[in-house]
Amino acid sequence: GTQLHVLELIAALGRTGEVRLKAVVPDELSDYAARALGTLPEVQLLTRSAASAKGFPRADLVHRPFQVGNDADISFLARLGERLIVTNQDLIGYHNPSYFKNFEAWQAYRRLTRSALAVADRVVFFSAHAREDALADDLVEPQRTSVVHIGVDHVFLRPSGAPTAPRGAVRLPDGAQAILCIGTDFRHKNRVFALRMLEQLQ
Repeated sequence: GTQLHVLELIAALGRTGEVRLKAVVPDELSDYAARALGTLPEVQLLTRSAASAKGFPRADLVHRPFQVGNDADISFLARLGERLIVTNQDLIGYHNPSYFKNFEAWQAYRRLTRSALAVADRVVFFSAHAREDALADDLVEPQRTSVVHIGVDHVFLRPSGAPTAPRGAVRLPDGAQAILCIGTDFRHKNRVFALRMLEQLQ
């Protein structure tokens, strides 16, 4: 989901024709991302090391379209441009220690989140709920926030080829009852709901 959002955001900005775009990408892009970005000749692709090179010109604006992952990310982003925008998708990990191997790792993540939101010139949230969550914890001042809902046209790159079944998939017998849980298997997504639904049905 995040990869698709980032790719479509880049494509949407490129279509405006009003900005010069550079995208910092991993050394090894996924096939899908490489194919998608290959259709955008107006976007200059840079590796992290190239963007970190001495004398590399600073941009007017740098946007990190998802949460910052470590302290090095903050200093790297700060070097890239004059202004920094960080999209903070949610505060699920910030509030929930069960996503981390120990308490220290959770506290480190909370400190990182506070630092990233403090240094950003503007923090973008996908929903008013996520924004209010951050404001309630005094993580950012209201005047430095914006709510920008996800919403692009989803036509910029369609999957190629015929759909194929995932490995290990077998056809259900006729008349079989099943619950289909669609989505990433995260604890905060719909897995728990599906299990509770199954429990009630049983």
